[in-house]
Amino acid sequence: MTDDDTAGVMVEGSPVAVAEGGATGSFTMVLMAQPAAAVAILLGPDAQCTLSTSGLNFTAANWSTPQSVTVTAVDDTADEGAHSCAITTGAASSADPNFDGLAVADVTVSVTDNDGDTAPDEAVVRRTFESQTRDFMAARMQLLARLGPRTHRMANRAQGAFETGSNGFNIHGENGNLVGDFALNSGAMQRIIAGDFLNVTPTSDVVEASGPVNAWMEGQFAYYNSGDDDEGNPEGNYFVGYAGVDVRVHDGVVIGIMGQLDWLGEGSDTGRTDGDGWMIGPYLSAELAPNLFLDLRGMYGRSINSSTQNIMDVEYKGDFDTERLLMEIVLSGRFDYGSTVLTPDLQFIYIWDEQQDYSVSDGVDVVDVDGQLVRLGQLSSGLKVAPKMDADGTEIWPYLRGRLFWDFDNPGTLEIDGGTVSADEVRAAVSLGVDAGTQDTQINIEVTYDGLFTDDYESIGGRLAIGHRF
Repeated sequence: MTDDDTAGVMVEGSPVAVAEGGATGSFTMVLMAQPAAAVAILLGPDAQCTLSTSGLNFTAANWSTPQSVTVTAVDDTADEGAHSCAITTGAASSADPNFDGLAVADVTVSVTDNDGDTAPDEAVVRRTFESQTRDFMAARMQLLARLGPRTHRMANRAQGAFETGSNGFNIHGENGNLVGDFALNSGAMQRIIAGDFLNVTPTSDVVEASGPVNAWMEGQFAYYNSGDDDEGNPEGNYFVGYAGVDVRVHDGVVIGIMGQLDWLGEGSDTGRTDGDGWMIGPYLSAELAPNLFLDLRGMYGRSINSSTQNIMDVEYKGDFDTERLLMEIVLSGRFDYGSTVLTPDLQFIYIWDEQQDYSVSDGVDVVDVDGQLVRLGQLSSGLKVAPKMDADGTEIWPYLRGRLFWDFDNPGTLEIDGGTVSADEVRAAVSLGVDAGTQDTQINIEVTYDGLFTDDYESIGGRLAIGHRF
């Protein structure tokens, strides 16, 4: 039996903001008490909008779950200016006397016209910038998670600069995009001067031989264009660079401090957002066992950003700042089994990015955009299997590499270099390639398929890179 003092229907999301030929809106309804019988509520919009349903039904099982109704503006040809749509809600109908005949609040809708010279409704502008800002921050988080500094600083100080990019610069094509990277560290430079590239192994003894203090820098950059601008596909560019210095404090343990600079710019036919950021913080690398490394880092920073969006042929601009934190734990290793090398790793990363309140303007009207907190929590694991071959002084490493990703805390659907990945989704990538090189030059050829275990994202790409030691 239901208490008639608490029986009621709660409506949230009114007033709703929509635009002709543009943004839709929504509102929700939920009962305030459990009914003894099913409750039906009819919904009737006027001629200015349509609804995703003509009525809602609540039962004793789903009464406390809000039910959403999507509102779409009718895209007519009349020059009406800013106008409204009225949604009439009928009285509740139920065999439960406490709910039967209960009045339900009507819903009001503000409609932005797309005919004539009417400016966009303020709510539509605010919603557009809130969504674009959030998507941009989410895409940047994925970028920072994917392009973190090379793990196991201990191994980097000891591996002798044979692998591509450990001490050099290269530019190559990847997935139809132009991609490059660079890296330099003082330990590798010492080995270059000494002429000792290849006869080293990733152990703490070699770290001691290359000096107690090591300075390093590295980065990656790219220009990408994911498709036809007329279809809203983004084009953009990014850079993520790191520099740091560390000191060996114990056998197999180094601690240091690193700084990060990054920028990301992405745009389409509807607008563009650009952001520059920095972060700084400590890190620790420890050799837990022979060739098994643990890396920890924590970083704090800020970013400054600008966004321009074309809304119903009116251009709005605004600048916003964010404050961000990052925490990462990586367990990685390198294990030799005869002539085959296995390099597994397990990565946990969590990033917080808080956008401050800001305003946008078309030069006449000013619209305030509320701040928001965006988070990314990602767990990933990878394994690379590479048998070694020798041919007339050239080392050849064919390899197979796989990686599994799980975004356990994700702000929602987002773009990764133009491809869409949904929230809370598991996906995997697999690569087949070969490294071949001498002391001074290395060639890498790789083919990658990304999108296993998901229907929303698929990427097939190739990589050809030629690196030269300096």
